[in-house]
Amino acid sequence: MNTLLARTVVFAAAVTALTRPVAAQDEVRKLFESGKYQEVVERTSGESAPEARYLKALAHRKLNQNDQAKEAFRQLAEAGDAWKAVGESGVALVDGNVDDAVNAARTAVERNAEQAEAQFQLGQRSMRRVRMLRPRKRSPRRRNARHNWRTRTITPA
Repeated sequence: MNTLLARTVVFAAAVTALTRPVAAQDEVRKLFESGKYQEVVERTSGESAPEARYLKALAHRKLNQNDQAKEAFRQLAEAGDAWKAVGESGVALVDGNVDDAVNAARTAVERNAEQAEAQFQLGQRSMRRVRMLRPRKRSPRRRNARHNWRTRTITPA
């Protein structure tokens, strides 16, 4: 009877220890998705899960804190090869190096194709590359329109 009770206590402690980091990571994700970027930065430490540290780096970007974002992206290198490539992609994008960002994101996907953050980095960087290459177009209607500043109307030319 005592061994059964001891096993149950050990099992409960193990489950609690394993679910606490996941719950903290989910909490950080919810804060990020609700736009509370400063809280994400404050609640995420260097010992947090790599996913939470990645969100911290993205939160720094949203807050226009580029130096802190680059530092947070660099800290991802401690979490493994795929995370290192994700971090390199983030640093390259902060620096404005879109080609290097895409290449690093591709490397991250090659190393771990199931990692959502690597896929996100690749998608974000590819979209930015497309936006940079595509010329901005004005619709023919707006291009040929004449604006009457007094009546604040637009009439076709």
